[in-house]
Amino acid sequence: MSMEHKAFLFDTKKYHRDIEPVLRECIRTQSSDAAETYITAHLSELTSPYTGEPLDEDWHDEREDGGLQEYADFLLTACYDSSADEGLSYAWESVIDIICVLGVSDAPDSFVLGQALVCEGVTIDPGAMGLGVVEADQIAERLTLLTNHPERLDGITEDDLSEDSLYECDWDELTDAYDDLCGLYEEAQKQGMGLLFTF
Repeated sequence: MSMEHKAFLFDTKKYHRDIEPVLRECIRTQSSDAAETYITAHLSELTSPYTGEPLDEDWHDEREDGGLQEYADFLLTACYDSSADEGLSYAWESVIDIICVLGVSDAPDSFVLGQALVCEGVTIDPGAMGLGVVEADQIAERLTLLTNHPERLDGITEDDLSEDSLYECDWDELTDAYDDLCGLYEEAQKQGMGLLFTF
């Protein structure tokens, strides 16, 4: 069975301004001190990556291994609402296939999975399941590419898609998922946000 796709509006400006420097310092010093300081000073802006509940002064009790990826998991919640998942569930691979067939882009995966979040040569992926981001300044162009093709969906048949594309969902669910992806990009553009994708 495929992994379940999750997607969130993501404040990439806040990430680069506030969170990335903290991660950079943790990587540079091989220490969690900068993350500890930021989290303690910004509890009201953060939520638990495990429960989705707001953090309080006992947030340390939730830590498991205390490594960089776990601290990143806490820190990233400053940039998105973990309760507002707008992902494509199990239809994500099929949507990538549709993007391919429509000729939307030479890199169809990036529309659904984003680009790896890399800081100082370290890939930030707290769940080790894959995490990608679309920057806020990329949203408008990608939205245009996606929405220039909806009428061509009617010209696609099941035979145009790979053998696995309709394994997790039927044709109507698949086209609805494509529309959902377009809607997600539209909302990101409206709010001046980027997107975060994960599993």
